Amino acid sequence: MKFTCDRSALVDKLGVLARGVSTRSALPVLSGILLQAGEGRLDLFSTDMELSIRANLATPVERDGEVVVPARLFTDVVRNLPDEEISIEAGEAAVKVSAGRAAFSLNAWAAGIRIITGETEGDRLFAGDERTWFGHFGEAYGLLAGVWADPETGDAVIYALTGSAFDPYADEGPTSTLTPIEAQILEQLGRLL
Repeated sequence: MKFTCDRSALVDKLGVLARGVSTRSALPVLSGILLQAGEGRLDLFSTDMELSIRANLATPVERDGEVVVPARLFTDVVRNLPDEEISIEAGEAAVKVSAGRAAFSLNAWAAGIRIITGETEGDRLFAGDERTWFGHFGEAYGLLAGVWADPETGDAVIYALTGSAFDPYADEGPTSTLTPIEAQILEQLGRLL
């Protein structure tokens, strides 16, 4: 995702969205704001599961996408940037916010569903499995989790793991872009299918 917008217009929208951001939740993603960029506009969403707020802003979008940013930190960064056009670019787990000579990189949550096609060895959920799976990997408070479904067969896999004594993100797994611990979990779960 990549777009540019007027800083003051975005600050106004973020002020409204702050009312829908959860301040105390067991789900960290509720402390964030969902940014969806596409078709010449930016849609912004916040919710605390009781109140949901949506705002939008017409802006040129270079690359469509969506990401959840930490609401308070993102708002503070945008509010303190120089009063000019700002650029926002999202990667897998980070968002770069820049204006003029100022640039910040913020951690973010991926939004949406990922599709694993199984067509190549590096894009397989389970070793030797060539099916297409729809789902999402997640991490919060040291808990690794995933939800995956194969609509063709009706198979589904849901897992959560905690208590790892090492950094599960230290490097990629041996046969995919998954972390080693995720690859081990899915290898064991794949034997059950």
